[in-house]
Amino acid sequence: MSFFSRQQHRSLRLLFFLFILGFWEPSGWILVNAYPDCFPGEYMNSWGKLKNTNPYDISDIKDWHKQWRICAKFNHSAIFNIPENCEKNVNLAAWEEFLVDDKGQSLVNIFAKSPITFNMSCTTYFPEFFKSIATIYMDIDELANENDVKSTECFLTLNDNSKDADRSNIFSYFPHLVGVRLYAGNSNRLINDNKYFKGPLICGNMIDEWRLNVSEAAKLNWIDEYRYKTLNSHLTGCKEDPQNPNCPAAPSTQASTQLNNQQGSTAQAAHYGK
Repeated sequence: MSFFSRQQHRSLRLLFFLFILGFWEPSGWILVNAYPDCFPGEYMNSWGKLKNTNPYDISDIKDWHKQWRICAKFNHSAIFNIPENCEKNVNLAAWEEFLVDDKGQSLVNIFAKSPITFNMSCTTYFPEFFKSIATIYMDIDELANENDVKSTECFLTLNDNSKDADRSNIFSYFPHLVGVRLYAGNSNRLINDNKYFKGPLICGNMIDEWRLNVSEAAKLNWIDEYRYKTLNSHLTGCKEDPQNPNCPAAPSTQASTQLNNQQGSTAQAAHYGK
């Protein structure tokens, strides 16, 4: 004896079929619209906006509950050119209070339709709310801005041009980063067909071989979806193995000051890695 009528059984089968259809893509399982309404990144997508805008003065966002601030969505390119004379002003302090919760966590996921760039020349300050970022997704399913993407080589670019950069690397600034991915059900095909990128998703001098040790390089190979899925452009890690013939030497200007800056670099890495 069944608890359901024949019509109810048909309805249940149809619902199950629609469930499968909605969550299945040829490349594997995906969650359709899996992420919630993210915090609008348009209010913080450049260093100028962060420095010159107080979030509590923006009526559209000032009352957002903190649980919704752990995810930001950038509809256009985000460029953070952090100058040499940077300092933590009242607006940056307000952003930290606005985004960082009592446990020191803030932005965990970023979804973007266009590339994100960090160009840093500052040795004294890197915003707290960036340090807890775990994943950065390029939102292909939401129709990425292809024109923006075609004008760049990478999805995430991270450069540190400060005089004390020394042997800092990407993990000095993003210690909790675990993934830079394409948010799409067919990401395998997009990567293999080179539709958006013809190489790694992450670039910049903060992923130079000579800055990474073996374990850091292995971690970065997994984090970058292009490197992980194509097995191309894999990093080796040379910081602990400078005699390896496959390891490029550090730039002469960096190498000549390496010993003098070693203590300062360690302190800087510890500071940014908090």
